[in-house]
Amino acid sequence: MGEAAAEIVKPRTDTREYRRIVLRNSLEVLLISDPDTDKAAASMSVSVGSFCDPEGFPGLAHFLEHMLFYASEKYPLEDSYSKYIIELYGGFIVFPYALYPLVRFLLLNLGVQFCFPFLNAIIYLLGAIAWCDFESVQPLPHGGSTNAFTSSEHTNYYFDVNSDCFEEALDRFAQFFVKPLMSADATTREIKAVDSENQKNLLSDAWRMCQLQKHISAEGHPYHKFSTGNWDTLEVKPKEKGLDTRHELIKFYEEHYSANLMHLVVYTKESLDKIQSLVEHKFQEIQNKDRSNFQIPGQPCTSEHLQILVKTVPIKQGHKLRVIWPITPSIHNYKEGPCRYLGHLIGHEGEGSLFYILKTLGRAPLLSSRHFPSAFPSNSNTSAAHRNDLFHQRIHHQHLIIGWATSLSAGEGDWTCEFSFFKVVIDLTEAGHEHMQDIVGLLFKYISLLQQTGVCKWIFDEAACEGGC
Repeated sequence: MGEAAAEIVKPRTDTREYRRIVLRNSLEVLLISDPDTDKAAASMSVSVGSFCDPEGFPGLAHFLEHMLFYASEKYPLEDSYSKYIIELYGGFIVFPYALYPLVRFLLLNLGVQFCFPFLNAIIYLLGAIAWCDFESVQPLPHGGSTNAFTSSEHTNYYFDVNSDCFEEALDRFAQFFVKPLMSADATTREIKAVDSENQKNLLSDAWRMCQLQKHISAEGHPYHKFSTGNWDTLEVKPKEKGLDTRHELIKFYEEHYSANLMHLVVYTKESLDKIQSLVEHKFQEIQNKDRSNFQIPGQPCTSEHLQILVKTVPIKQGHKLRVIWPITPSIHNYKEGPCRYLGHLIGHEGEGSLFYILKTLGRAPLLSSRHFPSAFPSNSNTSAAHRNDLFHQRIHHQHLIIGWATSLSAGEGDWTCEFSFFKVVIDLTEAGHEHMQDIVGLLFKYISLLQQTGVCKWIFDEAACEGGC
């Protein structure tokens, strides 16, 4: 085991202690000791994601994420890990946005080269340890939660548990990566679980738009792939080709999961020396196959994929306008935060902002019943004054949405270490839907104005403070 010589600078108010170590199998670990916590947590980020899916096997990386939860050679009882973590406990997980300053602190003080591999693990570890307990929910033994996710470049596994159960929970967790047990019975059941997840996603406009964005990118780029997987891609198509899904799954695990591609974060109340001893004992058996990170072949959008208009019918009623630009990831310039700066300005809602203009366009400043004669026919028995009062009551809510937009957001999304996208998303009214071309024109005029104005330090400082400075 070699201990890295990275100095971790922390604020005076931070009582946590940190240590970075590298195990003899090249697994990098960040240890966090917090004497004030009664929870413990761990998060493993593996630099293997859906971009690594074999040709003709979309969703295999995601399927592997599901399968590792089932059992290991040391703990062969199916689903015993999850049952141990959450045993006899009810609760609701709440993502701790208040803890983002810790992530930001780690980035700024350790530097992106050190922190970027750990970033996924850190964020989801913090998510795992923040629980919201209600009076009607009584925590019982173990009191934890566990989950995982697969992204383009990473697969992340994480859990939290009561501190007194942490050592065994950590051992069960480590066995995912030491000697997993992927049985044939579990394979079929979990393919159905993945398919069910995909069916759920089909009813989500956010997931549908994400897949549509992938679909209109370059076909040869891994971003273009379908990454979730379903019954067809994991069961039907492989059988048609004479392939066994379980065999391909084990092959994928053996080829890609290597200790040198893993980054672990462990958080507990124990001392750093005690945590280090636990980690060395439980994780150094993970094999180091000296694999290389997946190399992303540049941007997924060429000139033929730009300046195009795509119209789609959503599941949820309403109109949205999305304008998307492929960009260099802001993680390359994390201290300057160009996307944060632009998102702050374009997404601003105050007077004089783009959104302020869009939400007021089309409104009549002095509305009265005479503007809408059909609402109250002239032969009505009601007096003119009463008709006007009734009219204002009727259109009070409508008046709020007579403009072209009801919300606007801007910022970076779908980023990887090699490419990213900047998105502006505008919720439109019916009137706004009829003026989409005008809205796009106003957006680009606003961007042109920002280019002419240049970067203002006071705006940069304001955006930095809003980001948790």
